[in-house]
Amino acid sequence: MNTRRPLMTGVLSGRNFYNDAFTRLGYGEQVAAVAELWQSGRRDEARAAVPIDLGRLTNLVGTQQGITERVHTYRAAGITTLLAKLEGEYPDQLATLERLLDAVNDG
Repeated sequence: MNTRRPLMTGVLSGRNFYNDAFTRLGYGEQVAAVAELWQSGRRDEARAAVPIDLGRLTNLVGTQQGITERVHTYRAAGITTLLAKLEGEYPDQLATLERLLDAVNDG
């Protein structure tokens, strides 16, 4: 999964929830640079400039064990809702959803 692509929408629209949230996570300068590149038509450079660590912080990517641990951490912090945005062909989406449900229901 390309963790940079979903972040582009939030980064590009000026001041909004996502830009503010990314700034609070310590990525304000990088987000501003991505927006500037995108708005100047340098789309490939903008995509490449999205910090990969920001994608890791805002998406459930990694090993099954790592994702399960993050889900448990979220639950312990009181988070009760996850938004699952699945990519790929329908069978791949189902397989991903099954793994997510395993992570949620484990423990």
